[in-house]
Amino acid sequence: MSTASAQLHRGLIHYQHKDAVRSDIEKANQAYRSLSVKIQDYTFETGQTSPLLCLEGTLPVNYRGSTYNIPLAVYFVPNHPYHPPIAYVRPTSTMQIKPGHNV
Repeated sequence: MSTASAQLHRGLIHYQHKDAVRSDIEKANQAYRSLSVKIQDYTFETGQTSPLLCLEGTLPVNYRGSTYNIPLAVYFVPNHPYHPPIAYVRPTSTMQIKPGHNV
């Protein structure tokens, strides 16, 4: 069993709908090989911390003729698929974010 498979298998114990979580993570991994599966503690707005499966890596985004690899983390909540994952863009120290209409 690969490291990613072992992480996925270990992390699924926290989920009621294991098949849906596994399927969605595997589909994302097939579409974007740069994403890796991890188990990370996530602190909810309520202050509760829980270990969640997380896809972490970069996502290629085409913008005005250039491709940018955007670093992100996608956390799968315990009641997935009935609630969507929580996604964060994780800019590197060298990235610039220019304020605009949507930022």
